[in-house]
This record gives sequence, structure tokens and C-alpha cells, in this order.
Amino acid sequence: DARDTAVAIARDVNILPPKSSGEIIKAYEGREFFQKPEIEQLSLISSGNMVFCRAEPSDKQSLIKMLQALGEIPAMTGDGVNDAPALQQARQFYFNISYSIGVAMGIAGTEVSKEAADMVLADDNFSTIVAAVEEGRCIYANMQRLPLDLTLLHPISRNFTETAIIMEQMWIGLAPTRRDNL
Repeated sequence: DARDTAVAIARDVNILPPKSSGEIIKAYEGREFFQKPEIEQLSLISSGNMVFCRAEPSDKQSLIKMLQALGEIPAMTGDGVNDAPALQQARQFYFNISYSIGVAMGIAGTEVSKEAADMVLADDNFSTIVAAVEEGRCIYANMQRLPLDLTLLHPISRNFTETAIIMEQMWIGLAPTRRDNL
């Protein structure tokens, strides 16, 4: 998008401060940012929230690599075929742990971008991402407060109960079988 549009969206979902705050915002077009010396790029990218617009696919991949190298967990959004490489880059796993996430647009997104992403945003609304991150942080904080034994036992006991109920229903013939679905 154009810089003004990107800034307006970022302000709307609280990525950037409101206009009334008077704070200097950091919003760059891809080529503008990558024309700066690497030391300045790293300084800018590690000093708080910023917005990028009109970035080329290679710029997006470079940003993801740069953020990952700084220990950040980037989220890349995209909707077109040209976004697929960066969405794929954001799917990298190390030791089965994802250190970033690719988010494709569900309505406006192409099938290629949806396949390359980790998550498809059904409503194409950026505030949904913000709400999901907040919810995930709450869940993570709650899990951290539980003792380790409860953290491990809760999912196991829940899965055992669910499995026992399904097995019982299958045994007495109440559970749907594959044949019923044909």
C-alpha cells in the first residue's frame, strides 16, 4: 500500500501511536529502507515498531531474516503470488519451534499465498491478528503461572476423557463411522 494508507492502518490497530501523540513514526518503502547502510537498518529495526510499504518480495525476505537474526518473532502478511516466498521464509522452524509466522489474506489472497502461509486470515482484518496475539499472550501467561505437573496433566487428562467418550460411543454404536459419512 501507499505509505499514508499503511500508516493509517498501523495506527488503527495500535502498531503506531496516534497522530495526536506527536511521536515520530518510522514508515519506509522497501527500497528506501534498503538504501540505508546496514548498521542504520539494524538500528532502526531494533528500536521499536515500524511500518513497511511497497516492499519487493526480496525486501520482505531480507526483513524477516534481519528480524530473526535479532531474536525477534516476525509476522509477515501477504495476499499475492509475489508474497509467497516471504510467507514461506516466515515458516522456518528450528528444532520444531516456529520463530515467525506467515499470514495470508483469506478473502483477497491467492491460493499460492494461502498455501505458503502458516495461517489464513478469514476476514482480511489486521485487528484480528492483534486480537489473536493478545489472546495467545494471555494463554501463555496463564500456562506460566501453573505448576509444571498441572501444565502437563491437564491436556493429558482432557485428551484421555475425550478419547474414552469417543471409544464408548463407538462401542455402543452412537459415534458416526466413515460409512455413515459416505
